[in-house]
Amino acid sequence: FSFTLNFEYLPANEEAALIASRSGLSDAASRMLVDLVNVAREKARMGLLVQAPSLRQLFAWADATQAGLPVATGFKNAVINKFPAETAVELLGIYTATINEIAFKHALEG
Repeated sequence: FSFTLNFEYLPANEEAALIASRSGLSDAASRMLVDLVNVAREKARMGLLVQAPSLRQLFAWADATQAGLPVATGFKNAVINKFPAETAVELLGIYTATINEIAFKHALEG
């Protein structure tokens, strides 16, 4: 624990494919989750957000929506509830700006 490793995230299309293959979520819906997390990651790089959601949290969010939870409820349960209040507020703003719930629902059906 005396050093820290930096790593790069997968390209967005590969990360979305990984989420889709692991969760069964459609490619289009998986891409929407990745689009959100990429905005959060950029805000974290800029120092505007303490931490972006993890890939594990994206898997949990995808699993929640696959289980029938509305996308907003899945986001709250798998992501928002894991963060302190000040980060949760910022993440909710990112959610509102990036997730079109009607398009997401169509992506689940298609």
